[in-house]
Amino acid sequence: HEVKPMFDLNFNETGQNPDKLSLNVDYQKYAEYEALGALFFFVCRVDGKAIGYCMFVTLKGGHHKDLIVALNDVIFVLPEFRKNGIGTHLINFAENHMKGIGVHKISWEIRTQKDWSPILKKKGYVQEAVIYGKLLE
Repeated sequence: HEVKPMFDLNFNETGQNPDKLSLNVDYQKYAEYEALGALFFFVCRVDGKAIGYCMFVTLKGGHHKDLIVALNDVIFVLPEFRKNGIGTHLINFAENHMKGIGVHKISWEIRTQKDWSPILKKKGYVQEAVIYGKLLE
């Protein structure tokens, strides 16, 4: 796939516990999400070259059974293409697509190593939770 080389770049920037965990994508799991119609993968291109991507998994909310939520699994833009609106364009494209297919809400997870939440705040998103993690050894 044309974006696979970017997976490592993204993991190197945002991966949790990189000294103990390596990137090991479960492509079968994503294929299962896709077969269920719950996986959405968007690629951003400049002059035909893939320069970024974002991916969502959709589900119905457990606390609100009529609410369809798109959970952002990953978003990445090559460093040399950042700070010129491409990431915002990718977010806008994803929002418009999700709204068009009946999604009610989008949730984004921001890694502390690469905090780009100001972009989301400008677009009207608000912080709804804080996530803590611990690798159990």
